[in-house]
Amino acid sequence: GGTAGDYTSSNGTLLWDADLNASYHNNVTGIGRDDDSQLSQQKSLTTNDGGMIIMDKGSPFPNNNDFILWGNDDATTTVSTSGAHPSYQYILDRKWKATVKGTPGNVSVSFIYPNNGNPADYALLLDPTNNDFTSGATAHTTGASINGNTITFTGVALTDGMFFTLATNYTRPSPGGISDDLAIWLKADAGTSTSIDGNQISTWNDQSGNGNSLSQATANKQPTYQSNDSEDINNNPVIKFDGTDDVMSDPTGILGNNTYNDANIYIVSTVNSINNSFAFFEQCSPSRFSAHIPWGNQNIYFDAGNSNGNSRLSGNWGGKASTPYLWSMLYSTTSSQTIPSNRQIITKNGLSIAADNTASTYTGTNQPFYLGGVNATPGNP
Repeated sequence: GGTAGDYTSSNGTLLWDADLNASYHNNVTGIGRDDDSQLSQQKSLTTNDGGMIIMDKGSPFPNNNDFILWGNDDATTTVSTSGAHPSYQYILDRKWKATVKGTPGNVSVSFIYPNNGNPADYALLLDPTNNDFTSGATAHTTGASINGNTITFTGVALTDGMFFTLATNYTRPSPGGISDDLAIWLKADAGTSTSIDGNQISTWNDQSGNGNSLSQATANKQPTYQSNDSEDINNNPVIKFDGTDDVMSDPTGILGNNTYNDANIYIVSTVNSINNSFAFFEQCSPSRFSAHIPWGNQNIYFDAGNSNGNSRLSGNWGGKASTPYLWSMLYSTTSSQTIPSNRQIITKNGLSIAADNTASTYTGTNQPFYLGGVNATPGNP
């Protein structure tokens, strides 16, 4: 019996109530002991993408039907100051909830998360009643240690219904120092599979910490690493796409299945020839999240969820070939961004080339994210 998504032991004990924990029913994982099924799971990490939590009992559970299960709220894995614990500057946006059955005792809890290597800068936050860690939460630092990208705390006593997350006084470098809600950050001088001038790139690692890295296995569709004087931008290397079929992708996309009210995209690019191609593209609902910089008709297009109606903004490119520009594409359904009374804006080197006051929400559909080239759905702009 029970609701679809519930987890029970072999004797029917409800270990995880999917309805009660609906907001945290993501990557549900557990450890425990069930003698009737000869289960003794002392350590566990979800096999799904995005698994961050390892729990380890370190020894056999003392009693039959001792269990700890946990799931997360599917929030971003960036840190922010909003809702932080008083003793720490930043808090991880993603939160977890645990269910505890029996008397499993203390465990170690590990976060797989990029870090600065100093365990003193991190704490496990525990709140027995709610996900507000600004008061009533314990900052657990016992046994804090770091091994590579894994931060571990020992001697953790979880209770049924307890909420937990990670606190830190360190934030990873981010563009302009802004890390809140950062989805993807690609730098030509970091994370590329090669830094040899003229060589093709098969992978380009996301620097945001969210794992939204790009790849291209087909050699004739791989962009090229360029650092020579005729190609660089302000003495920085560039990743050169041919504008025809060079394209890199993240097969899991950057939008997930979340609904969005805003977006901010910043791109530094040089266009050598103008043709019908995308700068970036991801299918979503109702249509797509994409941009042409520019399309073959000399117009730049920014589609924040739809290529028609309120979500599309366009204007004349007005640029020169082989000249670098900083493009900003800003979008919000609830507030103006940088120009009063306008909610969707395209700027070139800080100057507006198109703006309006219409915007609609859009929802990710777990589709691949593409950068460069004419991707899987070419056609009209």
